[in-house]
Amino acid sequence: MLKSIIVAGGALAASLSLASAEMYTYTVQSGDPTGVGGVWPDGRPFGASHWEGEAVITWANGQKVDQTYSCIGMTQTPGASMFHIHIMCDHSDDNGTHASAWGCNYADEAREKMSCVGGLAGKTGDYEGKFGNATFAGGGGEGAGTGQWND
Repeated sequence: MLKSIIVAGGALAASLSLASAEMYTYTVQSGDPTGVGGVWPDGRPFGASHWEGEAVITWANGQKVDQTYSCIGMTQTPGASMFHIHIMCDHSDDNGTHASAWGCNYADEAREKMSCVGGLAGKTGDYEGKFGNATFAGGGGEGAGTGQWND
């Protein structure tokens, strides 16, 4: 479970020395999580974790950018949310920094794969003042997705 939380967090990325409404795809590879948690009385696991990873962003024009990220994720109380997990990340690359916030749901009974949607908020450099959205699918420390930055 924690490994899938980690991957989802990696699921956001983006550099932005490009035009507004710039589309991109990305792949992520995350490190091992540091986590805490337990099991609900109904047998479902809960927890929170922190992890770091690397992403490769490929812009619509073919330009590739390497990015690093640091994320935290936490499962949600059963029945209290439309998402199984909420994740927040900080991202950094040569173009600047940005943050992302994600809602993710498990995509399999083993809770090893997940699917996520997220929002992006620029902080510094080319990202400053920008916002965007992204998707992610993956598990086991790897995954891929799409995104878009807007002015």
